[in-house]
Amino acid sequence: MPGIGFALGIRRPRRREADPPSLVWGPLDARLDFSRPSPASFVDSSGFLAIAASGTPRFDRNPASLAPLGLLIEEQRTNLLPRSAEFDNPAWTKAGGAAVAANAAAAPDGTLSADKLSLAAGGAGGSIARQIIAWPGGALGALSAYVRQPAAGGAAAARVTTDNAVVWNGLSRKTLLSAGQWRREKVEGTLTASGTLIAAIFGTPDATPVADPDCAGDVLIWGAQLEAGAFATTYIPTGASAAARAADVCSTTDAGLVHWLAQPGKTVVVRADSPASGARRVFHAAKTGSEASDYISIWTSDATVRATVVAGGVTQADLALGTIAPGVPFTVALSLAANRVQASLDGAAKASGPNATVPTCDTLWFGCGPSGEQLCGHLSGAWRFLASAGNVEALSA
Repeated sequence: MPGIGFALGIRRPRRREADPPSLVWGPLDARLDFSRPSPASFVDSSGFLAIAASGTPRFDRNPASLAPLGLLIEEQRTNLLPRSAEFDNPAWTKAGGAAVAANAAAAPDGTLSADKLSLAAGGAGGSIARQIIAWPGGALGALSAYVRQPAAGGAAAARVTTDNAVVWNGLSRKTLLSAGQWRREKVEGTLTASGTLIAAIFGTPDATPVADPDCAGDVLIWGAQLEAGAFATTYIPTGASAAARAADVCSTTDAGLVHWLAQPGKTVVVRADSPASGARRVFHAAKTGSEASDYISIWTSDATVRATVVAGGVTQADLALGTIAPGVPFTVALSLAANRVQASLDGAAKASGPNATVPTCDTLWFGCGPSGEQLCGHLSGAWRFLASAGNVEALSA
């Protein structure tokens, strides 16, 4: 069954269904249009946290194994903590006997910019570095920071924690430290505080701090981030003020790819990962001028993967395909033909819609849609556009 072989990497020649292309690391396929009007961070092939220039796609890797993860697509976020890697700066209040030595070790980006925080014994007195930030009550938030034990030893553990200045009602996470590996520790959830929020690294900033002998000694710290949202995204460096990362947008109107949409029977096979939070577009096709009325979409609604077809403003099919875990790759096959919509998640039994009208579309989006809803994850593996209705269970296995 011949089809259009397509990967989110170097353009490949047409291949048969039995020999799909694998993801290739850059440059981005020339048929795709990509934009992001700001720099953004990613893990490069050496395992360092690198910065991609504005408008440059990010091909991300696992920081520990260096295994390729795919093309990273994220929504707009803002790091609300100024001086995010300058803990010696007065922007960070040091309390409870905490002291900071600047530029004491190599940071995750390979520069000599990680600071050493020395904590008072047992964490007594709330030994911390912290900032106080205005925060709306009940808003979702994520606080993160890179932590590591100094090579010569130091604290056995550290905390990343939030708190209201008056009442303890934040989120806290304690992590064991290693001398050889940076960990990006995170706390994520609904921050019920209203008024001011304390974003604290390595302590318990409430009125009666808890002594913890594990959180005593020295710890290396770098790259703190506080952002509005249900989960942490990639690190956004800041200077004297908060800084934003723009959203990634990847789409195409390339005639060769869009031609696939005109076939009477067609199948698309996609592989991605998702934070399993919110509405996230994996693959989307729509008609210019009626994007909300005529579209085909593979998307995640929190942990549920869905395939939806809308024509003339009427939902033709809305298939729930199964559930996923945050950050774990999954594969979906979606088959469209006259009066038939079928889809499968990871080779499970196919879900079928009723007799359906398939809309005429002229634009494809990857990891986003015309209204945003960025994937906040990776597009990976082989993407196949097959010019016939395929066996979706076999294709998505």
